[in-house]
Amino acid sequence: MSDNSEPRFDTLVWKFLDNEMTEEELAELETLLVENPDLRSRYQSLVSIHDGLDSIALPETEPLEFENASESKTSNRWSPLVTFALGVAASLAIVFLVSNFTEEELSSGVTLLAEESPRWSGYEVEVGEIVNFKTMNLLQGAVTFQFPGNTQATIEAPASFQLLDNETIELQLGTITAIHNGEPGTFKVQTPLGLFTDLGTEFGVSVGKGTLNSIVTAEVYDGEVVLETKETTDHMLKGDALALVGDNLSIQKSDTLSGKPVKVRQRFALSPDSGKLSPTVNLALGKPVTASSFYNRPSNGESFYPTAVTDGRLADSGSPGDWSFWLAENHQSGEFTVDLESIETIHRIELQNTRNRWHNDRGTDTFRIETSVDGENFTYLLEGQLQSIVSYDPSSYAFESFTFEATQARFVRYIITKHIPDPTPNPGLSGSSGGLNEIRIF
Repeated sequence: MSDNSEPRFDTLVWKFLDNEMTEEELAELETLLVENPDLRSRYQSLVSIHDGLDSIALPETEPLEFENASESKTSNRWSPLVTFALGVAASLAIVFLVSNFTEEELSSGVTLLAEESPRWSGYEVEVGEIVNFKTMNLLQGAVTFQFPGNTQATIEAPASFQLLDNETIELQLGTITAIHNGEPGTFKVQTPLGLFTDLGTEFGVSVGKGTLNSIVTAEVYDGEVVLETKETTDHMLKGDALALVGDNLSIQKSDTLSGKPVKVRQRFALSPDSGKLSPTVNLALGKPVTASSFYNRPSNGESFYPTAVTDGRLADSGSPGDWSFWLAENHQSGEFTVDLESIETIHRIELQNTRNRWHNDRGTDTFRIETSVDGENFTYLLEGQLQSIVSYDPSSYAFESFTFEATQARFVRYIITKHIPDPTPNPGLSGSSGGLNEIRIF
């Protein structure tokens, strides 16, 4: 395959699938398919992404003669596009018949090892099943594959990818993180801008767009990875990170992206104990928080700042002036907003209630959560109720988990719709209010 043929070929296929081709472009696409077996294989992959030609019930027609597209004669019932589609389907059928492909031969030696709330489009696979060499589209969640060469690779949604062989996966969109404990060079990730070969390491690769004008980022967590592009070969060592921006005609490399160091976050990890896949990155940790109010009496050390809900400290711990939980002002249920500082894909929130230490007079009863990408327009996400903390003992402070479909958000607003009242109100004291100990966002 020539270096310049693939982007042009992809453009022609997209036009064909959208019924936007001219006769000249039809002839050009047919010529590329006839002359290049690699492009015929790529054609199948691109069609699969668009739900596949095989999902379209094509009507019967007379046998076709393979001539130059501009000279082909077709029945008056069929447009040139339908005729061309039938011709391509027939060509691919011949390829399959000649190759004698069976279902077993189309299956790889790769198995699905674990999953976390996946949602697929088109072809999908269950835990324990062998994966076929088909394009897979993961809309939500994450999955981990076990490769024969002792590699575990986790892919996070949204993602589009395909196994090329038992050692190579083509990542068209999404994020993959891999732990390779096998022989050097026996696990590879093909992206639109380059091939990453693992030499026994842990690394991550992310593709931000599709085949054209892609942004590919990579980070080596441990060991060594070789990156091969059309122009150069780079050896990346532990701590190295790189961004590739462009297409097959022009690629720019940088260790920063939008002015920030390149990072590929590993949001999910496989537990060695349970074998389950679960989120690893608490996006809220250490992030700024603003609140409608907070209880603040600095003269006696009773200050409960909103930033306490993302500081990582739990169970109503701390000391005067530096407590680990947030409380609203007296008689207010209160609300706060966490700024994740960038738009993130989230699908789970964990909450730990407060009881205001030994006082047991404040906290959340019912709540509502809203999200926003701009800080101005918020949309409803979920609502729920938290259990009361039964005693001032660290073991009593449990996290409660709330999952939902993957959502894009930068700002997460927590609104207390009913706070816990003081069970033994004292007329001499000011009264109860809302509060929370910690919020985790995954």
